[in-house]
Amino acid sequence: MQSLDQSGRMINDKWVLSDKVDLRSGDQWAVFPLSILQNMENFPERTTQIGVWAPAGTLLDDLVPYLGSLSIIMIEFPKFRDGRGFTLARNLRAQAHYDREIRAVGHLLPDQFRALIQCGFTSVELSKEHPQEQWIKILTKGSTASTGPLLQRLLKR
Repeated sequence: MQSLDQSGRMINDKWVLSDKVDLRSGDQWAVFPLSILQNMENFPERTTQIGVWAPAGTLLDDLVPYLGSLSIIMIEFPKFRDGRGFTLARNLRAQAHYDREIRAVGHLLPDQFRALIQCGFTSVELSKEHPQEQWIKILTKGSTASTGPLLQRLLKR
């Protein structure tokens, strides 16, 4: 999949979702489901490039033990109306002071781009339904008018 950074630039992405963990093999650019990390014994404090796929409903406390080792957190949006990912990203930045990449993945609309950035996302994975031009148009338009009242309250915190 293609991804955009918060400026609307395409990312030369090397991340690969994996369900097999062998950190000794030097696998770089691997993103593991959170459930796999939670079942690992002796999770390394710092590895080369490793990421986590955080499914909808993941709480900040679920990720805290791994934050020092993660280069990217991919937060899943199973539906564009599911706002839990916005909250998780905001909490990662404000409470856990996570300063690396947070990527929104799943069912998202270009109208949500500015809100994603405001909540702390640094990139978004594009879908076939919404090409890059639609996302960039939102950035240049400068509007969050399509965000609902609950998301507006989150953004004002």
